[in-house]
Amino acid sequence: MKKILFSMLVTFVALLDANAHAVSHAEMKLKEIEAAQKEITLRKKPKYLSGAIIPSWTDNWFISVSGGASSFIGSPLGCDDLFGRIKPALQISLGKWHTPSVGNRLVFQGFEWKSGALTNQQYRHYHADLLVNLMPSIAKGDKECRWDIIPFVGVGLIDNRDAGRNPFAFNYGVQGRFRIADGLHITAEIGDATTFKDADGLGSAREIGDHLLTLSAGVSWTFGKNRGWKKVIDARPYVILNERLKAAAYEQEKENERLAKENEAKARLIAELRKILEIEGLLDKYAGCFERVDDHGNTSAGGYTMNDYNGLNSLRKRLRDGKNGSPEKDNRSENAVSGESNGSKAEVGSDGNNNSYADDVINGNAALGAPIYFFFELGTDNLVEESQLVNIDEIARIAKKYNLRIEITGSADKATGTEMINSNLGSQRATFIAGCLKERGILENNIKKISRGGIDDYTPGKANRNTIVRLFLP
Repeated sequence: MKKILFSMLVTFVALLDANAHAVSHAEMKLKEIEAAQKEITLRKKPKYLSGAIIPSWTDNWFISVSGGASSFIGSPLGCDDLFGRIKPALQISLGKWHTPSVGNRLVFQGFEWKSGALTNQQYRHYHADLLVNLMPSIAKGDKECRWDIIPFVGVGLIDNRDAGRNPFAFNYGVQGRFRIADGLHITAEIGDATTFKDADGLGSAREIGDHLLTLSAGVSWTFGKNRGWKKVIDARPYVILNERLKAAAYEQEKENERLAKENEAKARLIAELRKILEIEGLLDKYAGCFERVDDHGNTSAGGYTMNDYNGLNSLRKRLRDGKNGSPEKDNRSENAVSGESNGSKAEVGSDGNNNSYADDVINGNAALGAPIYFFFELGTDNLVEESQLVNIDEIARIAKKYNLRIEITGSADKATGTEMINSNLGSQRATFIAGCLKERGILENNIKKISRGGIDDYTPGKANRNTIVRLFLP
């Protein structure tokens, strides 16, 4: 018989070890998933797709007006120099940006130049240009540059009514642009129009040689349904990571199914072991290996106990019976609490009378159970470990369930800071814990906050940077 029992106990220990190994394996899988998720959250600078633009005829139109000077350089050059032929010029253009880098425009330019014969002639220059903005290809991120460098090239027609000529012209140059407001730019441009030698009525109509050099500055206004551009984030890295997470989740699901089947088989084996112990009359001796006690004092089969709550549940029962005036009492428990075991006298209560601890708790003269401590970083109301919030969850749950009063006492380390600083710091820490409890449904009327300021009650000194929570019956 002893061999059978020994084998049963060895089997049970092996099951516990297997459970611990399975939990460790599951935790490793969970860490793998968390690491894959962390890759996404750590990506601070996303990549953007190049050329991911949806063109629209209603967006990014612009109109610009500029003024400056132009100089006609004809062939033959004549007896006047470049600066002697400078005339004022006006330029008006209407255009559209199809992408952040490519656009086009229609331009009108006039009005007067000095010909090769040094006579003033009226002209009209109409041309269409292709614009290429160099800055979007250099810019990083999804923001537009304030500066733009825009080379252009185009073709047009010069209407010289005084000379009766309408020669074809090639246009080219570069424009600089600076954004001063949403849709509003300052522009500066230098350009040249190359045409045939008879543009001013002098020279050959079959040879190219006349030039119209222009330097101007002005403003440009962008209009339309939408203005500007927003780059599109490259989603491919996130798609890949999402596929990895799906694969990891699927693997975890299969692992959970396997563990569930193992646990089911082990639960059946434990049930059989329990029956054998019950038949042999040894169940009471080994009951701790099979039963758990919940918060209500109920026991359930399966697994091993994490903590023994029998004494706490007995105390709760006595408190409930004492408050409700129930005449039924557990004499053995009552004697254990009041100290009247083996003929000893009753313990003196906080009011000087022979009251037990249970009576003090019921009368509100003593806290229910041990106080709960929360520790803070130096000079702040930040918890040393966020895991302490688990205690707040449990405090809120118990306090709401039994409608308990809560006393919160905030303190600071007396060795650091002034008296005023420590007083304020203790108040802040108490307020922080109170706020956490309010977020979890505790009424403000059930909370009392106290600040002790600087204390030196505990060693090491950092332990004095705490807030204490005590629970009282209503």
